[in-house]
Amino acid sequence: MDPIEKFIIWAKDNGWTVKNKITKLNLPKDIIARYPNINQEYRQFLNVIENCVTPDETVWFLCENGYNINQDIAWPYNEFEEILE
Repeated sequence: MDPIEKFIIWAKDNGWTVKNKITKLNLPKDIIARYPNINQEYRQFLNVIENCVTPDETVWFLCENGYNINQDIAWPYNEFEEILE
């Protein structure tokens, strides 16, 4: 079993909400340009997970939708940068 599968099992066993992706990973071009060295394991994670959050919704993984600033989401990837500007 690969590490991502192990993590998904662990997360679900610990009450996390884990939603699998249906579509292939499609990060915006500006994100790929800004972060050219995204770890391969993280790309694999993003390719299979759409959403991953704790039961109390205080901890989550930044997934593909979080990198798409055109989406209406609570915490985009650059929220802290936006706050500090």
